[in-house]
Amino acid sequence: MAVVTLKVPDILDRQLRYVAEKRGASKSAVIRLAVERFLRQDIDTEDLPSAYDLLKAEVGSVKGPVDLSCNPHHLAGYGK
Repeated sequence: MAVVTLKVPDILDRQLRYVAEKRGASKSAVIRLAVERFLRQDIDTEDLPSAYDLLKAEVGSVKGPVDLSCNPHHLAGYGK
């Protein structure tokens, strides 16, 4: 995990400490949650890569039957 150092005003630190104690969490955990929520709001989902985009370099890299999903021979005993 990367380490990020930041400076906050005293009032923000007190608020952060209060929320952390109330949740029984560390200040770092509260900051991570706040940053994740902020970024989730700020990122347009159309800009995010699809599952295919993330894995396309791996597509076709595994050896095996090409018709695994539709060949009854390969599905024998599935779900039992």
